[in-house]
Amino acid sequence: MHIEKYICESLVGTLLNINGKTKDGVNSRRDLQALGIRHELHVKECGNRLFLPATPHMLSKVLKGYVRNRARQEGCIAECYLADECMQFCSKYLPQIADVGNKDDRNQDVVYGSVVE
Repeated sequence: MHIEKYICESLVGTLLNINGKTKDGVNSRRDLQALGIRHELHVKECGNRLFLPATPHMLSKVLKGYVRNRARQEGCIAECYLADECMQFCSKYLPQIADVGNKDDRNQDVVYGSVVE
């Protein structure tokens, strides 16, 4: 049980990029460089500063905003993303329904790219 807990905690810390919990740092990137693998992830030096390129497993800030329950993050992200996509679809493709929170078009005489006369 403890092994599962630590592995899960490590994965969540790495995916959400929590300070002190992530194992994706300068030392691990230099290990990749020493092994000669994953060249796109090597540390880049810009003057006196070190730059760590983004990794494929890092979540964007938009997806991090969807996470409410860090223990079950996959479900939260999928649920919130699906709800957001449904709202965008309904507001764009169902124009006869009055929507709340979306502004009206500036040009009322233009409907779907064609000028109304």
